[in-house]
This record gives sequence, C-alpha cells and structure tokens, in this order.
Amino acid sequence: KLQFLYFIGEAGQHTQQKIKLTNMRANTPLLVKSAYDYVIVGGGSAGCVLANRLSADPNVTVALVEAGPEDSSVCISMPLGLGFILPTWGGNAKYRLTKDKLNWGFEGEVEDVVGNRKLYQPRGRCLGGSSSINAMLYVRGHKADYDDWGKLGNRGWDWPTALDAFKSMENFVTPDSGPHPAHGTDGELTVEHYPTVNPQKDLDTIFMKASKEALGLDYIDDYNTGDTHGCFWYQKTTLEGRRFSSARAFLHPLRSGPLMRPNLTVLTNKQIAKVNVTDKTATGIDWIEVKPNGKRGSAAGTITANRRVIISAGALQSPQILQLSGIGSRSDLQEHGIDVVHHLPGVGAHLLDHADVGVTSDINTKAGVLDATTLPWRLPGVYMEYLRWKKGDWQHSMWSKSATECGYFYSTCGNPSRPDIQGHFVPAKFKNHARDPVTSAGYSLKSCLLYPKSQGYAKLNSKDPLEAPRLRMNFMKEREDMEVMKKAVRAAACVLLSKPFDRIRKGDGDLRTLLSDDAALEKYILANVETLYHPVGTCKMGADDMAVVDADLSVHGINRLSVVDASVFPTLIGGNTNAPTMMVANIAARKIKALDA
Repeated sequence: KLQFLYFIGEAGQHTQQKIKLTNMRANTPLLVKSAYDYVIVGGGSAGCVLANRLSADPNVTVALVEAGPEDSSVCISMPLGLGFILPTWGGNAKYRLTKDKLNWGFEGEVEDVVGNRKLYQPRGRCLGGSSSINAMLYVRGHKADYDDWGKLGNRGWDWPTALDAFKSMENFVTPDSGPHPAHGTDGELTVEHYPTVNPQKDLDTIFMKASKEALGLDYIDDYNTGDTHGCFWYQKTTLEGRRFSSARAFLHPLRSGPLMRPNLTVLTNKQIAKVNVTDKTATGIDWIEVKPNGKRGSAAGTITANRRVIISAGALQSPQILQLSGIGSRSDLQEHGIDVVHHLPGVGAHLLDHADVGVTSDINTKAGVLDATTLPWRLPGVYMEYLRWKKGDWQHSMWSKSATECGYFYSTCGNPSRPDIQGHFVPAKFKNHARDPVTSAGYSLKSCLLYPKSQGYAKLNSKDPLEAPRLRMNFMKEREDMEVMKKAVRAAACVLLSKPFDRIRKGDGDLRTLLSDDAALEKYILANVETLYHPVGTCKMGADDMAVVDADLSVHGINRLSVVDASVFPTLIGGNTNAPTMMVANIAARKIKALDA
C-alpha cells in the first residue's frame, strides 16, 4: 500500500517531467541519423559537458548516446532520493521503487584480502550518469594533485589551468554577497554553499567541535581554494532543494526553449556494442537498443562520426568499450576471441579508487538524524514531506540535503599541507551502502583514503556488451594502505568519543575496542572497507607504456578517438571526483576543438 501511495506521487512528478521531456525531445529525430560530426558515448558527468561545449558551434552536429533512460525520476531530483537508488533494493530488487534501472549496480570479483567479499560498485545509469545518483558534494581536490599530472609529462595540466576551468563552469551561490575570487558565478553548474541553513545543524556543530578537540582541526570556510586541511560544511551541486546534476546544468537547457540547439541530438537507451575502426582510425559506433529496465531491445544500428568518437562512459565502462572494440591488451582480447585492432596494454589497468571505512555510534535522541531503521518503507511519507518543504522553506528539509553535510581533510602523517584522509560525517547509521538493515538510529563518520597505493583492474567478462565488466579493486592489498587506514579509523573513533558528543552518544564499547586492540582494528577494516564511488585511472593519461591517452586525451595509436572521463586521471584526486571529471571535460572540449580545427 505504501508503495502504491508512492507511485501515485511519483506519477504526478513523472507526468510533469515527461511533458517537459517531450518538449526537450523536439530536436531529437524519431529515426537515428546515420552520421554526426561528433559522437559522444555516455551521457554522464563528462558527456553532458562535452555535448554542451562541442554543440556551441552551430556548424557541427553532435550526438550524445546514453545507455540508460532519461533522468526524470523523483529519486534523482530529491537529493536524499539517492538512498533509494544507491542500494540494490532501490534499483532492481525486492523494494524496487522505479521502473527504470538507474544504477548499474556492479559487483566485483571475490577478493580474498577483504574476507572473500564481492565489492559493490554503484554507477549512474541515466542522463547525468553518477552525478544523478551521487551525494552532490562539490570538491575540487588539492592543488598539488593537478600539478602532479603535469609533472608526469601531461602538458597543459596543472592547478592554474584546472582552476580556470572550474571557475568557468560554476555558478557559485552563497548567502555572502561579497566577492569569491576562487569561484565563478557565470557558469552553468550551480554550486550552493549554505553552511548555516541546515536541518541537522546542531549535530553538525557538535561534529565540528569534536574535530577541533580530537584532531586539532580548525574550521575553514572554503576548502576549494587548493588548500584543504581543516573541517567544513560541504559545497553542493544543488539548487533550491533539488539535485543539480551535469545533465540539468549542461544538457537539458539546450533541449528546449530559447537555448535549444538543433545541432544536438540526445539518444537514450542505446548501449554501445563497439567503436568501429578502419586503418587505425575511428569511424563511428555500433549500438543496440536497451530498454529502460536494462533488458535487451530489438533494434540496433550504426552511427558514423565524421570528426571524432569520444568515449565518456566512466572508469569502469570506458575500458570495456575499448576492449570490445579490439583496443587493449592482446592477451585479454584473445581470451575472449576479439580480434586485436590495436595492442594497448594499459586499457583497464591502473584502477584506483578511494577506499572508505566508517565508524558509527548510536544516539540517545532521533533529533537531527535520518532513522535508517525504517527504510525503504518510509518513502511515501518522505516524498510528501519533501514536496511540502520544497514549496516553502526547503532549506530546512532533511530530504533536500545531501547524505553528508560536513566533513574534514586530515593528515595522518603530520603534514597538513597535503592531507591524506577525507572525513564524511553522516547523520545516519548504514552498512554496506545501505543495503544491509540497521537496528538502531545513530550517526557515522567515514574515513576515505585519498592516495592509495593499491591498484585494481576493469576487464571483460565476455564479449557481450550487456554483460558487466570484471572488476577487482584490491583494497588494502598494499600494506601501506592498511597502516594509513588504521590511523584514519582511530582518528574517526576519537572524534566520536570526544566530549562534544557525550550528551547524545549512546554507548561506546565498539569504538574503544578499535582504539585499544590493533588486531581487532585490522579485522574491522578488512570486513568493512568499501568504495567511496570514485574509480579512476583505467585509461590513464600519459606517455609511458601503460598510458592509454595522451595529454590531449586522444587514444594512443588510434586516430579520431578520444576518452574523456575519470578513467583518464593518471592519479587520484585528493577528494570527491565528480567536479574534477566535469572540469576535465571542460578542458578536453577545448583541446578537441583545436585538434579538429
């Protein structure tokens, strides 16, 4: 009955949004054209930016091809709706809340280091990609991250260049009307910073005080200036209580109304089978129809790219597309009976991700926390509450906020000039990406390893393009990662055990065990380490033998083929990767225009 009530509510939302989407599709032919100048594979965080920038020239035609459906679900637009997409019960299982499969929900290989577990990798499967299902945190990273890219031989990549690209795409919104020299205000992407308007402000304030007492961290107003050490309220890609994804910022305004671009075509529900290559030159793509629920459709076709094919399918699927196209390690391709078009051993290797471990505490009051013990059955009431607040004082609705509103950057090695840990304070208890039930209300502090040494891979399971890639993260494989994570988890436990939390904390035995028993701490880390959803590096930029693309993001050895997404990062960014991914696409568009001039 509750689900029925929810669907009534969602139906109203869908009706309004589908009317708008019908208008948006006015520039999309009923029949797919056979050729475009640029064919962008993947309508995610990077793909939407590329579609915007490349279609700005009215003399070129651009096709954006997305495997998933439109991003019309209320679970996307409502910020905390991610809690109903991120777990498998929110996407495709018993408690499925939307007919569309919005989350790829990949499962990795069994990994012995972490207790023979399969590590879960949720990724966005709709327009906007993972920017449609993430926590909306706008984090650039540390300035040295980008200087490192340049030092690795990647000409034109450094902090000043990255900063200009960040600023040019931002519309920075804050109650402070004064100048913000580190931010832009004329871009498409709205970034909000309302640190004092928060339904869980009291709880977050306790966290801030505890971070100062336990770790000596000072409050910083803006961690996006390039120096990150301290505690803070997160900046977010939201606008007045709604998610502001890459699709909403860069794509949808161009599909209807006064900004509509007839030279831009958006094609959804089309899975890429392969990139066609003739004489070491990319000529187009083959696609197959995929229904919104992820099942194979009956249609298929080919699209020719007159100028360039650009793969922007993300760090887990861009290497899969290259491999399906015969571009990759010779041995990997031959294992699946794929003809070798170009031997490029780095494809799918060098998988880096932010390993994350959370500690939790029960709370003696439910004020200011999200009671996860009743999810998913609360969604009908949640939706009605969200609509009520959205019409009025949306700033005080829990459901118009991110899952984490505040956090810190912290150094475990005593070097505050470049923190190696990021903390996310969450006003809820959850386990295993909210897929496992919890029995009590509380709060969590998650510790993210910013610069891991361990590397994994993304390879093929088969040559079927609809089969998920074979993933191995190798978290904690390198001993150095474990030593840093132990310091990080101890630091988080100290924060939750500090005096500011005394009046709301209910019990502390498990936290104290993590501080006193080293063997128990290691066991806890290996049993609980998960991804923080930031995979990068599987088509890394560089000039070494394992590099896949050059500094212009063109694939080595193949003409008119580029990769533009987080897979090209040669190293991990010291922070969330969504904003850097859009920044890379912003720079890449300029590079591609120069290459094809």
